[in-house]
Amino acid sequence: MTSKEAHSTCKTIDKYKTPFNAKTDKITVEINLYELQPEVTNVKIETIRLLEGTQQLSEVDMNKDLTTIGSVITADLSIPTQPIPESDKSITIAIWYQYTQKNLVQKGKIERQLDKITVLSPE
Repeated sequence: MTSKEAHSTCKTIDKYKTPFNAKTDKITVEINLYELQPEVTNVKIETIRLLEGTQQLSEVDMNKDLTTIGSVITADLSIPTQPIPESDKSITIAIWYQYTQKNLVQKGKIERQLDKITVLSPE
C-alpha cells in the first residue's frame, strides 16, 4: 500500500501466512518513507493496530522516527487465538503517526484493509 499525503509518501508492505496459525504466526508490517516535503520534519510512527471492524485484535506501540527518505520501520503483530478452531477474518491495519510541518505537530492515521484471512486456532 502506498499512502501519499501532502506532507510525505510512505509505502507499507504487509506480510502474513494464509491460513494464519494464531499460535505461531505474525503479521509483519513494514513502513518505508520514500518522499518528504522540504518543510516536514520529525515523522514518527506512534502505534500500529490490527482491527476487525471496531474490535482491536492487536496493538504495538512504536514511537519510532522515520528520519530520512529510505528509513524503514518493521513491526510484528499477532492475532489472538479464537474460540473456534477456524475462522475467516476481515482485518484492517491502522497506523497512527505524527510529523512536524512549519513548527506545528500534526497527527494522522492510515488504514488498509487486508484480504480475508483464515485464522486457525489449534488447541
